[in-house]
Amino acid sequence: MDRNTVATLQGALGYAQSIIDTAREPMLVLDGTLHIRTASRAFYGVFGVSREDTEGQFIYDLGNGQWNIPALRILLEGVIKEGKDVRDFEVTHDFPQLGRHVMLINARKIWTEENDSLLVLLAIEDVTERKRIHEELVRSNEDLQRFAYVAAHDLRSPLNTALNLSQLLAGRTEEKLDEQEREIMRNSLASLGRLKALVDDILTFSEMGDAPQQRSLISLD
Repeated sequence: MDRNTVATLQGALGYAQSIIDTAREPMLVLDGTLHIRTASRAFYGVFGVSREDTEGQFIYDLGNGQWNIPALRILLEGVIKEGKDVRDFEVTHDFPQLGRHVMLINARKIWTEENDSLLVLLAIEDVTERKRIHEELVRSNEDLQRFAYVAAHDLRSPLNTALNLSQLLAGRTEEKLDEQEREIMRNSLASLGRLKALVDDILTFSEMGDAPQQRSLISLD
């Protein structure tokens, strides 16, 4: 590798280092052979590795092979060979010291004027906690829907019976009641009708969770 190429590579590497050290998420800069040229401060802090044990390492050998992840291999091969940018590629892996973590991987080539000074910027976002909270919310919503279905289903039958009997009673006694009593009966039937509508709405809500989600594109032109 001649001096101009070395200078170009060092310049690109220095530029990349200045960027990644300002980022909160862990980042790596890899060369064309997938050896680590540098890493962000966040990477060292999150994954508990030192600079001495990281820089110059083949990424799949880093941390006793903890980054030797098949999905990551496929991702990086696409970046190196085809120049594909990778956005929010989800990887779930059991790390020896950290345990099971879910990460979003973003990767792209770093542009330089010299094609032979290839560098790859790899950004890692740990979304383990976010995924846990999301899954808990999903479970809570499912529990709520199940409870709503059971409660509404159990209420609907006696409510319909009460409404039907009240309507029957109102029809048979309408001429025997005075105006005040008829007003009470009308209010009672109206209240039962609103309660029936509410129970029907709860049943509809509880059944929506099992319906397949349909998405469609909407033109904003």
